Amino acid sequence: MYLFVFATEQLTQKPTIMEDYKSTEVYAYLNDMYYYLTGDLSKFHRLCAEAEIKEQAMDTALNASSKGSMFGESQSISSTSIAYTTRHSGSDDISYNLSNQNKDDTFRLTIPMTLSLFATIDCLGYLSGANNEPTKTEENFKQFFQQSSILVTNVDSDFINKIFRQGLTHVYFPKLRLAVSYHTINSQEKLIFRNDYGYLVLNINWLEEIVISTFDKIKNNPSLYPEMETKYQSLLLKYETEHRVTINNYRP
Repeated sequence: MYLFVFATEQLTQKPTIMEDYKSTEVYAYLNDMYYYLTGDLSKFHRLCAEAEIKEQAMDTALNASSKGSMFGESQSISSTSIAYTTRHSGSDDISYNLSNQNKDDTFRLTIPMTLSLFATIDCLGYLSGANNEPTKTEENFKQFFQQSSILVTNVDSDFINKIFRQGLTHVYFPKLRLAVSYHTINSQEKLIFRNDYGYLVLNINWLEEIVISTFDKIKNNPSLYPEMETKYQSLLLKYETEHRVTINNYRP
């Protein structure tokens, strides 16, 4: 009987709550990360808004120039239909190259902001998840998305990591001419969608929503801090052991 009661208590035991979690080093680190990430994103939003105004002006000009042509207005090219995506088009993708000639519209820092979101996912997935190896990015991504209130499957997580994150990190663009996109016309329901031209696009609007909401959830959960502080201190020790001598000996 005693064993049964003890086992039941163990199963129903609540996670450890760190009441003073805001005094931990990992909380200070996450606070700084959140401050810079959200601040950079606000600047990114303004840049995108300016780019969309230029796109609308371009659409108006294109539609006006098509009036009276033998093809009619239906042949006009909408800049918002494709120019807001960031991808390597390839030499054979003529339709993309033609619609993307006004390059000024497309520059909105989508790649660096997406990389910032990926770094946040990687770091928080390690600190708050069950994975004890910080360099296992694939697992860190899964651990992060599993805490999201918005469903992201393990299949989606693997796809985003292997195709988009690895592509942007190592070869600048997503692998195999896929795209990333931030635009107000993007759906707020699909993380990855196939556009009118047939290629897959990572919806940065929706990725940002998932990352920020999950970041808030993790940062304000006291029960996560005992493990997160331990992992954070372990990571600092690893960096000190591996890199402090190199840093101290470096002479600019």
